[in-house]
Amino acid sequence: MNREPTPGALPGDGDAAFALKTGGSGTRTGAQLLARLDRLPAWPYSRHVVPIVAAILFLAVYDSLAIGYVLPAIEREFGVSTSAAAMSITVNQIGGPIGAYLLGLAAEYYGRKRMILLSTGLYTVGIGATALSFNLGWFIFWQFFVGAGITGVTVIQSALVSELAPAKARGRSEGRVATIGWLAFPLLPIISMLLIPIPVWGWRTFYLLGALAGVITMIWGFSKLPESARWLVNKGHYREAEAQLQRSEARLRAKGVELPDPVLTQEERPPARFATSALFKRPYRARLAITFLAWFAFYLANKGWATLAPTLLLTQGFTVGKSFGFLFVTNLTYPIGAFVSTRIGDRGQRKWLAFAAAVGWALSFLVMSLFPSGPVIMMIGALGTFFMAFILVLMYTLTAESFPTRARGNGVGLTNGVGHLGGAAAPSLIIGVGVATAGYAGGMLVIVGSIALTALLMLFMVRATGRPLQDISQ
Repeated sequence: MNREPTPGALPGDGDAAFALKTGGSGTRTGAQLLARLDRLPAWPYSRHVVPIVAAILFLAVYDSLAIGYVLPAIEREFGVSTSAAAMSITVNQIGGPIGAYLLGLAAEYYGRKRMILLSTGLYTVGIGATALSFNLGWFIFWQFFVGAGITGVTVIQSALVSELAPAKARGRSEGRVATIGWLAFPLLPIISMLLIPIPVWGWRTFYLLGALAGVITMIWGFSKLPESARWLVNKGHYREAEAQLQRSEARLRAKGVELPDPVLTQEERPPARFATSALFKRPYRARLAITFLAWFAFYLANKGWATLAPTLLLTQGFTVGKSFGFLFVTNLTYPIGAFVSTRIGDRGQRKWLAFAAAVGWALSFLVMSLFPSGPVIMMIGALGTFFMAFILVLMYTLTAESFPTRARGNGVGLTNGVGHLGGAAAPSLIIGVGVATAGYAGGMLVIVGSIALTALLMLFMVRATGRPLQDISQ
């Protein structure tokens, strides 16, 4: 009878001492493979992996923000009111949580790679069909699939990157993906200004470019994106995981990287019949509740500012043109915040770094609410956006770290994905309550309050920096 391994350092470089044992204990084999993955000191995959995931994220941001830029053109072309055209945003937001849950759940059974590419295909088909819509009804219909695909990508990419990355590089790896992907924020206003004013085909070309890029990215991903070795181990596909690890180890050795001895830790339990059920047991149910509330509060502030900033600035007397100019300047710091997270996201406890960033974000927006001049909005708003991007990378990583491999995609879907309902609640709370009560300052204070709640909840997140995922999951 095979005995369970005890934690501790094992001799050898991983090839001899940790060779795949087809006749041995499955638990021992899985624990060995995970120990080999966790001992890798650097990102061990080909140069294609980060650009592929970043391109998928870039397009998700592109498609998410596109609807706000094309609405005026939709109103003109289809001859509808602003409120009627805005129904497309509502349907998009409804599709988001549904897609997050279903696609995140499917990723537990069919793999991270398949489902992130399926999610990419879903929003690619959605925006391609949106570009060919011949009336408002069809435009709204396809936005459901766009929203579902975008949120599915957001959920699965954080699980995939966290599982691919070695334990000591999870924050840095997520930050590298976000740094590239979030270039969409400053680039999208430029693209929209060039295309959308063109009569009839301007906004359609805007969408078709995104669809074409989505098709190219999917083809690239099918050929070059690896499956998560952790998911393979969790599903018992030891030979596939072994082959992937051998390629990773060989790639690092070819670069002259010395691999430390693996340290054997306990393996995660095998997957349950229904992944969601694992999340409502200790210790995950508390993590589920805290992380969902954190994402709800975050998206209330984040989506509230991203979609309602022009309206808030109009109440303060700024023109539409000036408002868009302010937002272009503030969005420039999105990729900068993500880049800085790659430098320090693994150097301290992520929960404390996220708390500090949320405090900085809240203070920045509080200053903007009290002193709403153009220079203050641009300079302090850019600082606030920097903190917002920084905390977003950390929250992606912390959320994926909070749940076990057997339910990670589903856990991220139920928290980050369903947390998008905070964005859906933003208009009612920010405009209906805040602006209705105290104008611009009232709306901004609702945002500041939700950021403060996000900061508070960061204190209750898991301590995960540098720890193996299977240890955090126990």
